[in-house]
Amino acid sequence: YFDQQCRFIENLTFEVKNKTKLRLYKKDFGWDQFSRWNDLFPELSYDFATRPMKEVASRSRIFIATYNATTYLESLSWNMPTIIFWKPEHWELNDEASKYFDLLESVGIFHKTPESAANMLISIWDDIESWWWSDKVQEAVNTFCNKYSSVSDDSTHKIESIFKKYI
Repeated sequence: YFDQQCRFIENLTFEVKNKTKLRLYKKDFGWDQFSRWNDLFPELSYDFATRPMKEVASRSRIFIATYNATTYLESLSWNMPTIIFWKPEHWELNDEASKYFDLLESVGIFHKTPESAANMLISIWDDIESWWWSDKVQEAVNTFCNKYSSVSDDSTHKIESIFKKYI
């Protein structure tokens, strides 16, 4: 996993790399994350997860997710420009989910290699907004979010109706 992330950073241009902020996991678990990263990439800025992700993300041009967790569900539901990459063998998807990730892949959001994700970021860097707000990207994001991270003004009612089905 660490090697995959390093390959992503290594494939960025000097300009992009120098504007990259890496958010370290809040608990270190003896991994000495900061030293490991800083030894390899001293030019990066680091975030030590002391502030909520949404606050940090709102000050960013784009959000990069590197594993199958809730972070990209949140960034997509906030309609924040997002690139996702992970090694499919490490984060398997069922057949239904695969269809939705194929859709994200078709518009440049989801990538199966760090090199592909880095190349995408480089290609859109000068105009992330045009890529993100294009009709095809927004359609893919909306389709995905409606299935996996729908945000609703009436979420309490929706949750209640789900529970009533099983009571």
